Amino acid sequence: MMAVDFFKRYGFGVVFLFCFGVFAPVLSSKMAMMDLDLDTRSLNKSGSNIIKQLFWLGMFAFYLMCFLNDLLKGKRNFELEAKARYFVILVGISLLTVVWSEYPSYVIKRSLFQLIFTFTVALSFYYSVVNGGIEKVVSCSSYIVMFLIGVTVVLGVAFSGDGALVGFSKGKNVLAANLFVLIFLVMFLVGHLKADIYKFGILLLLMSLLLVMTMSKTNIAVYFSLCISLLFSVNKIKLGLILSCLFLYLVFIFIPSVSYFFGDAWHLGLVLDHEALTGRGFIWDTLYYDLGFYEKMAFGYGYGSYFNVGVIPYFFDDSFSFIQYITSAHNGYIGLMMQFGFWLSSLVFIVFLLLLKGVDSRWQITALFVPLVHNITESSIYRDQNLIWLLFIVVVVSTCIKFRRDNE
Repeated sequence: MMAVDFFKRYGFGVVFLFCFGVFAPVLSSKMAMMDLDLDTRSLNKSGSNIIKQLFWLGMFAFYLMCFLNDLLKGKRNFELEAKARYFVILVGISLLTVVWSEYPSYVIKRSLFQLIFTFTVALSFYYSVVNGGIEKVVSCSSYIVMFLIGVTVVLGVAFSGDGALVGFSKGKNVLAANLFVLIFLVMFLVGHLKADIYKFGILLLLMSLLLVMTMSKTNIAVYFSLCISLLFSVNKIKLGLILSCLFLYLVFIFIPSVSYFFGDAWHLGLVLDHEALTGRGFIWDTLYYDLGFYEKMAFGYGYGSYFNVGVIPYFFDDSFSFIQYITSAHNGYIGLMMQFGFWLSSLVFIVFLLLLKGVDSRWQITALFVPLVHNITESSIYRDQNLIWLLFIVVVVSTCIKFRRDNE
């Protein structure tokens, strides 16, 4: 019983640290963006995924039993159950693509993992909050992260060649994004649970300092912009979120698709220089061209059926170029297009909006800007074991828990 109580109270910390990479720290020299893609490709081909699968299956089984036990005892949270149904619909959309995917086994495997990941994160966070363990989870996670970064400093592998803090992550942008999520978990404590501002304020300051040391320009700029946005009213922040979401949907999904259907395709890759955003201009242009060339604009290739399937996509199969090592769209919205096409990507967006019903706090709304903006240059939404996707799930679950609200 003690073990059960421990994991119900602090299990979210284990899940969070696993996603952060604490249990598999990189204590060697670090890599550039394209090297990270090569590393991802190698990881997907290796047997190390067995450890990941066993971890998630074990955690999922534990929290599922806890949830079912609560149902049998009449302890129900109807809002949480409603959100769970939307997540099931999301996985159902992914499984639907098995019909036209050339790699149905990958669709099934990755869809089921999404189900396991989503529910494990959601239930572990829920139980951690309702059992009063979330403060210790966040504080201990912060100290563990800082300790490991300190270890990399001692070993002389904490910084990249240009002086950016990389720590035990694979790259400065990876560390910056992970610190982003940790910072917003601290903000949740202070904003929602009225945690000690002095105690967690120091943690927030230290995490912010580490974020600045990563020299990840985009992440730093977005972080301070979001901090400034907290000065505005909830309604203004929410309006900004809605307009930003609509704009990104139009630019990366709606306009490229509709213009293609009408015979005059336009997308951002056509106007960006190929070297723009560390080669992303070229990657985006290639992906949109691929969708049009193979007539996949409507329904895509299927969930998880484009990258990391054991075969290099045709337009990336160039043995004399770095593009052969690309393993993601480096844009979450284009990533959705590659997997779901226009129609299902639009449906996925609708499900996301339904999941966000009940978001009414400035902390929740501001936190949602993180996955929204992060996915402009990286693919992290609806992606396995990613802390940006974890943050989205946490925000969704937070709408199902009765917090002590600040007067807004």
